[in-house]
Amino acid sequence: MVKCPNTGRELSTGIETDQAGFDRLPRLLTYSRCPLCRLEHAWWKREAWLAESDASEAATETAA
Repeated sequence: MVKCPNTGRELSTGIETDQAGFDRLPRLLTYSRCPLCRLEHAWWKREAWLAESDASEAATETAA
């Protein structure tokens, strides 16, 4: 998850991973299309966090 700089709301980056996978993500500038304001936002790994997955998803998988 990252924060939309225009709305201040949380949005999914579209990356689904567990903590180990998140820790292995490279420290590169990454872009995600925001469904909230419909713009593309640049973000760094240090600005992202893992969100809890829905109960219907696997317990070990979360969205970044």
